[in-house]
Amino acid sequence: MNLNTFVADLYEELQFKCEPGGGNLPVGIRQKLRMAQALLRKSKIVLLDEAITEKDSIHEIIKNIFYDCTVLTIANNFNSILNCSK
Repeated sequence: MNLNTFVADLYEELQFKCEPGGGNLPVGIRQKLRMAQALLRKSKIVLLDEAITEKDSIHEIIKNIFYDCTVLTIANNFNSILNCSK
């Protein structure tokens, strides 16, 4: 699910109240919001858990948006690190 769909499906849309730490959000949405936060803060180092890197669409986002960042990935699955440089 992407963020557009998630927000459009909310009854209150942008008036939705998020619990501290995003406790009332699905894990996938929470991960995407954290990636957006890292992008907006212009973070130079991004740490990713393997769970966030499993889907191909997330790989494309990481490759295209965080191309000039150091991306550290915690992984126990070889496919999660195929596009890594080191």
